[in-house]
Amino acid sequence: MSFHYTEDDADLSGLISAKLDLDRIFTKLRGDTVQYNDIVDTTATEFSDLVSDSIRTVATENQDSWQSAMMACICAHGVIDQWISDIRWYRDRIDEIQADFSSSVTGVDDFTEYSAIESSHISQAQNAYEQLEIKSDSCSDMLAAGPTPETVRQLIEAGHLGMAPFAVTGDYVYYPYDESSAEDLAERIRTGDFGGNYDDLHEAALALSERAAGAAANGQRLSESELDFLEALLHGTDDVLLDLHNDGLRGDPSTPQQQEIAAMLGMSIVALSHTSAGGGHDRLPESIRTVSNGVREGTGYFLGGPGNSNAGYGKWLEDAEGLTYLLDQARHPNGTPMQLGEETSLKLTAAVSEVAGAIPSEHNRYDTSITYRPDEGEQTTMSRLLGFSTANEDANHTLLTNASEPNGRDAEQILTDLYTFDWNDDGRAVSGLTDWIANGETSADPQEPDRSREALVGLMDIVSSEIMQEKLEQTGQEVDDTMTVMDAEGETSTEEFSWKDVSIGHLNPELAGGFADIFDSHIDVFASLDGMDKGEPIPGFENVYEDGQVMLSRDAREAFTQIIAGSEDAAGQMFNSTVEYNEASLEEYMSKFDGKSNSNIPQQAGNLWNLVDNAVINEAETRVANHDGQVDEENKRNEFILSLANSYNPHPQANAAVGFLGQELLNQDHIDQENTQRDEELPSNVWLYERAQVHAINGLAERGEGYEDLVDPRMTPNNGRVSLNEDSWVKLSEDREDVFEQESRMDPRENPLVNSWDNVRNLEWPDDRLPEEKPELPEAAQERDQAFDTPRSRAHDYVTEFDLYAMN
Repeated sequence: MSFHYTEDDADLSGLISAKLDLDRIFTKLRGDTVQYNDIVDTTATEFSDLVSDSIRTVATENQDSWQSAMMACICAHGVIDQWISDIRWYRDRIDEIQADFSSSVTGVDDFTEYSAIESSHISQAQNAYEQLEIKSDSCSDMLAAGPTPETVRQLIEAGHLGMAPFAVTGDYVYYPYDESSAEDLAERIRTGDFGGNYDDLHEAALALSERAAGAAANGQRLSESELDFLEALLHGTDDVLLDLHNDGLRGDPSTPQQQEIAAMLGMSIVALSHTSAGGGHDRLPESIRTVSNGVREGTGYFLGGPGNSNAGYGKWLEDAEGLTYLLDQARHPNGTPMQLGEETSLKLTAAVSEVAGAIPSEHNRYDTSITYRPDEGEQTTMSRLLGFSTANEDANHTLLTNASEPNGRDAEQILTDLYTFDWNDDGRAVSGLTDWIANGETSADPQEPDRSREALVGLMDIVSSEIMQEKLEQTGQEVDDTMTVMDAEGETSTEEFSWKDVSIGHLNPELAGGFADIFDSHIDVFASLDGMDKGEPIPGFENVYEDGQVMLSRDAREAFTQIIAGSEDAAGQMFNSTVEYNEASLEEYMSKFDGKSNSNIPQQAGNLWNLVDNAVINEAETRVANHDGQVDEENKRNEFILSLANSYNPHPQANAAVGFLGQELLNQDHIDQENTQRDEELPSNVWLYERAQVHAINGLAERGEGYEDLVDPRMTPNNGRVSLNEDSWVKLSEDREDVFEQESRMDPRENPLVNSWDNVRNLEWPDDRLPEEKPELPEAAQERDQAFDTPRSRAHDYVTEFDLYAMN
């Protein structure tokens, strides 16, 4: 028994001869006598240098056909070269296995041991032949496919084509990127040597960085040689990267040239930061990783020593300014910023939060001055850098779901420091952490709703956490404002003052506005009775997302809506949404009848109203309490709280919880009860009851035959349909009142709602069920006691259920 293997039947001499034939064809196509290997040389960068003058005119006249012929020749040459390389690899591998076998069996006398060694080496030889067959099939496929971009790139990566495809096409997709050319370019940038072939190298690097950044965003992987090129370029320029914005380049480049270099390096950073493209945070240069690590986890940011406790933060801000400059140049063709990789984004968000927790604001940063330079959107270094890091929604989701602790900081620490910082842009950049949650429900991506809801639950856990609750109402920051006050003689004046120790939403209204958008998109979750028992919160109820459903604790919802209440605009939006939700609930309740009441509808609307009202009332009281006596007179306090609540509320007459502030505040007569007819069952909430009446009338007019004739025609301005908007009801002139009374037999001096309600309130509500759908006695008798027999009882029961939850 002896070692054996499968011999290949390849004719290397024939393959080499075929290469020579292709060389001759290629030479004729080029129009000179220079051999093929000259164009493969990576120093050849100009196509014009590689084509003879005698053939240039012909090539220009029929460029497409000529290029196709050239590329076919180049591709075939590369495939043959690859096949020759594969055959040589196999033969060298067999020689290696055979030599190892001879060495291993020398002196072995035991047959069993000899057989085991022989079997192992035969297996290695078989495996090598199987790999040769795979390589052979690959070469056959490439030859059959011709010069496709994929085939050409594969041959370039294998080192068989060099500069040839790029020289023929001028397409940087075919540029042979490698570490040495990147190191050459980096050295030129670092030393300011912009002569020679610098422009060619720069254009190649810029083309790769643009394509790579786009590929990273689309989850496309770069080749190893491309990644090596980007890594070598960034590491080679590491000592000047963060100084480009401060004229850190030698050689006195022009401003456009400096911006081009910054764009190329910025996009390289973006591309290399993405694991989906084959890169990753660890492949970024040290200076970028140091900034992303923050002050305490980074290197070179000194914190110790008397009077120098903030020196490290000043140095970090200088470095952050340099990074922000590079990232700002890295933009898509449409002008939007490019998105960093997930780990890099997370670490930068954590780093910004650390600095935000250490210094008071962007307006007062001790002896450093970097962030005094806001851009056109009033954003400064920290907010701009945060804008880049929060653009990655995957990173935001990871942070909000507590799946990561970048730089050793958990989500509670990060969000607390960010939310309580006095941002120059009113919190616009920090809202990027969560703004995307609002869009998840309407996304065309089927995975987005799940991701959005998971993040919402994580956010709710954070805002209701102990560490966040300590800061929710008292950030320690101030906000400048004015207030109109009235003296004893009734004269008004405007006073300027600064609110002390303001809430999160008051400090950063853009954040509150983003939360209001989330409230809108998930309003059913906020209104839900989950976590409630007969109007009272269930202790220990946890925020969860299960089976596609979000369930939130009452405490979490209160904390969230109170942040919204800190901004008048955001609170107004929240009130509008709440009014619209109540209107939709009324419409659903009054337009459907299935033989029994659905108490969940009014209870959910009341629960939502209570949540929002309490948020505004708590914010109003907290502002005064935190103001440290500046508005401490009781009459000023009461007037202020009422005006604050009503300034938030676009429907102040609908403020169900205004009584919480004290009966004396109701002396403002803000609920207009004029021309409102009360009966013995009318609840105290006049506005709500009137809206219930309107929807009941609408439901009857749409469903009950004959009811439409009982409706005051002034309520039906459009094609006889009841308008739910009172502002659109017809207003009669005096000369038309008599005609109206004769034609409608209704009192024109009465409110249209009063007329219609008088006509229908005691009539039987229509039951749309078929006879076979109705239960038989005695069940029917029992059911009738629970059913809404009249519009009045139906409206009354809705308002009763609403108030039960709205006033808790």
